[in-house]
Amino acid sequence: MLPLSIALVLASKPVEIKLMVDGKERTALVLAPSKISKHAPVIFAYHGHGGNQRYSVQKFKFQETWPEVVCVYPQGLPSKTPNDPQGLRNGWDSTHNDSNRDVKFFDALYKEVIKRYSVNQKQVFVMGHSNGATMTYALWATRGDKIAAVGPCAAPGVRGITVPKPAFVELGEKDSIVNVPLQRWNLNQVKKLNGITGQGKSLGSYLLDFKGTVPMQTYVHPGGHELPSEVIPMMAKFFRSIAQSQK
Repeated sequence: MLPLSIALVLASKPVEIKLMVDGKERTALVLAPSKISKHAPVIFAYHGHGGNQRYSVQKFKFQETWPEVVCVYPQGLPSKTPNDPQGLRNGWDSTHNDSNRDVKFFDALYKEVIKRYSVNQKQVFVMGHSNGATMTYALWATRGDKIAAVGPCAAPGVRGITVPKPAFVELGEKDSIVNVPLQRWNLNQVKKLNGITGQGKSLGSYLLDFKGTVPMQTYVHPGGHELPSEVIPMMAKFFRSIAQSQK
């Protein structure tokens, strides 16, 4: 048997999972917990348009901020957008229905992860940035029964969502990529769905904590579209609190 210190180092290295979904090979990088955790939580973290799974590992770093979790970093497929009409950059299908190719990928990846790892299926978390946040909303709408909480950042997408869900929502007031008034409207809709009233409690910086039908936090800052580095540790702490409340 390997010494525990060596086993933990090996466990922290990403493993690529390859799956065939609708005739296409889909991949994701997965990192096992670097701290021993029976029935570990799972987080699916979706990159933005033009990103990739390796970028996600380095950008989101949930393996560092929440070492007890199984980290899943899916790889998007080339998809056409107004800014990329030839579909040369990776992205996600944000349609809110079961025919969504990436919802099917989530289903297949979810099954593979729970087969390979000892996980708590009641503690599955989903987050994403930009186009990855629209994917997060799509999964909230279509697979909400499998998700404990969500973390959409810098994107709207509330359409089709009907069930309250603990949420951490990030928004930059100077976002030049995604319409800010639309993001604010979307945030208000999420608050309404989650039974949030009042101004919330300040936790320092730009972080607000709300109590409603379900817990919710927001990080509305004066920056742009780029995800601030402090957001992921805050989101990980929020997700951890949701996981701990289930024990």
